[in-house]
Amino acid sequence: MAHAVERVSWGVRNLSMTVPGPKTGGILLVEGGKSVGLALCREMLCEEIYAGRPVHWIDGGMSLDPSALIRPLSDRGRNPSSLSLLRTCRAFTAHQMHELVSRLEEDLLVFEDGGDVRLVVLSDLAGMFADNQVKNAEGIAMLENCLRVSKSIAEEKSLLVVITVVRKRSPSLPKTMISTMRGHADDRISLISYGGGQMTARLDSLGITVRPLSNRVPYPRLSDFTGESQSSRDVCTEPPLESLSSERPNGDSKDDAARSASAS
Repeated sequence: MAHAVERVSWGVRNLSMTVPGPKTGGILLVEGGKSVGLALCREMLCEEIYAGRPVHWIDGGMSLDPSALIRPLSDRGRNPSSLSLLRTCRAFTAHQMHELVSRLEEDLLVFEDGGDVRLVVLSDLAGMFADNQVKNAEGIAMLENCLRVSKSIAEEKSLLVVITVVRKRSPSLPKTMISTMRGHADDRISLISYGGGQMTARLDSLGITVRPLSNRVPYPRLSDFTGESQSSRDVCTEPPLESLSSERPNGDSKDDAARSASAS
């Protein structure tokens, strides 16, 4: 059965205005620091809930705090009861994560009366299988199976599966796992920094780095478009995520982001 391809909104200032939302029917790999990856996923979740659509989150890194969605949803005009559209599952071991993904199609059926799911988030998927208590071959096998299941469901149900990859971690992810995920992904976004509601990111399909304009003056200056800050060295295939600052929003910047996020 053919499904219409839709785009899921980013819901982040600058990024949402500059980069087209990811298409449904595939896997989007989100690579970057843990906090900035969560910031993007939180905005995408809020956009879907704001529109009255259910979402599904399988949390592999003990990352999701549903209460963190209350304020951005309130800023969009939604009350806390709208969180009923969010189903969350948490995995504490690699085998639990594998089981949750394996039964994903069955779990999505509970939303049939409430509308179609367009967004599924799998946070820190590979991190679960890179546990030192799991044999490397077994971890890669479970990861590959999860990716195949996710891809099949995304295509069959025309939804978007977002998989987050925490790049700055100890121990680091095996290169084989990173390459395996990239091989299954339909697109990849590298998150570089986030602050004040503005996100610097690189979308692989476009091959460009989107950098927020300076907000020190109320209008763009020539230096915002030329010079060292916009030189070609800032547009790279593999942004040095570990060495860049602003990975974690300062103070209440995450609340500023929620207030300034555009609703679609």
